Amino acid sequence: MKRHIYLLVLLFFVNLGVSAQIQRHFFDFELGVTSMSKVFNYFKNQGNDVYQPHNDALMVAKVRFGGNSWGYAIFTFFNDKLVEVIFSESDERSSKEMIETLWDTFNTRFYNKYSEYYDISISTENTKFFFDSNTALMIGFYNNKTETSLMIRYYDNKLHDAKSKSEEDEL
Repeated sequence: MKRHIYLLVLLFFVNLGVSAQIQRHFFDFELGVTSMSKVFNYFKNQGNDVYQPHNDALMVAKVRFGGNSWGYAIFTFFNDKLVEVIFSESDERSSKEMIETLWDTFNTRFYNKYSEYYDISISTENTKFFFDSNTALMIGFYNNKTETSLMIRYYDNKLHDAKSKSEEDEL
């Protein structure tokens, strides 16, 4: 009997440790670790168009993620470490109906996978936030008279805070 109780307690604690944390790995990269040159070289070697709109960012056109093609992905860096990854699709490239379907699909997927990290206090009807101890995830659906778009944003909490503080210190 003691053995069965011991096994149940052990299984309980093992299950606590395997709850799904928010994704930190994308392609061959990890938030908080990967350098800008690695991201740049990876996509160039894949034949993607890579742009550098700012000193601390790369933009890659036509990226596949989550089983879908996205108009572009943006990778931002702080101290040469990957801070955030943003996937975006808009009605410039896809139909409004397709973007609405993507919103419904990803909104449901993320909630089902990360419901324990859902932050209802700042989420709205069209923007959902999820936070674990290391990573944040935001999905946003924008639909107005001029544009319909969907954005998925992952970021490293500590680096994001450090980058924000550094930018505030510049003022």
